[in-house]
Amino acid sequence: MTKKYVVAYSPNEAVSNDECGYWSNEKGWTIIEEATRFQADEVNKLHLPEVTGSDAIWRELGLDYMTSDDRDPLTVAYITMGFVNTFEKLTNEQKDTLTSTSGQSELVSKIVCHSAFLDAIFYMGEPYFDGVLFYYEIAEPFGAEYTKALAQPENYDLGPNGMKNLAVKVLLSVCEKALSEECFAGILLPV
Repeated sequence: MTKKYVVAYSPNEAVSNDECGYWSNEKGWTIIEEATRFQADEVNKLHLPEVTGSDAIWRELGLDYMTSDDRDPLTVAYITMGFVNTFEKLTNEQKDTLTSTSGQSELVSKIVCHSAFLDAIFYMGEPYFDGVLFYYEIAEPFGAEYTKALAQPENYDLGPNGMKNLAVKVLLSVCEKALSEECFAGILLPV
């Protein structure tokens, strides 16, 4: 599953350095996008940077800062399996429309790019997924359902934000089917 990452943050540095309150081993205090990421399970071995006011803390990175490097290869594989099984069942017209602008490999990339998001939801809501076979009950059905959703005419020309919103909608639907009502309500908090 996805590893949890943290960054060193100082409210004092953020205030005095034009919002540059995140630590980079290469640049010093900078913006969050340039901060050095540390694995959360290793911070007990590390020291926070020296800072005026001694207010540096470890801050967990949220979903907005997940990258393709954070993807679990098995999540990618099972999303792809869901895609393949569903793509084969689409009509030729749907297949042609979905692949007309950039081909099948680009379509797969657009679908699996959400794998870090799925992993993050699992990691953040891990207790709620107890007893759920994540790859079989979440990742693979997500790949299948997202492919079906993209094949609908109203979704042919979605931009990046539209595709992200559709992915969230599909993921919530898949989770609702796989989880108990109480657990499903629990995972809505991190989203």
